[in-house]
Amino acid sequence: VLSFGAVGTKKEGEGPLGNALDRLWEDSMLGEDTWEKAECRLQKEAVGIALEKGGFTPEDLGPHAGIAQQYLFHYSRTHPELFA
Repeated sequence: VLSFGAVGTKKEGEGPLGNALDRLWEDSMLGEDTWEKAECRLQKEAVGIALEKGGFTPEDLGPHAGIAQQYLFHYSRTHPELFA
């Protein structure tokens, strides 16, 4: 793992990993009209932060950008001990 981006809302910020998050939002819907849109935005923000922290650009991922985003999200959820 070259870099990561961790984001969440107020609820995640209050949890044990709250200090490890790069960005927090007070509104759990992020101003979106559906939970799915809010979750999508969170994932995009996390990937953007990971790219920035790693010194990468979206173009560096090329056609695999969507797969990378899904992997990063999955990895962060299945390896919480790395973000403690």
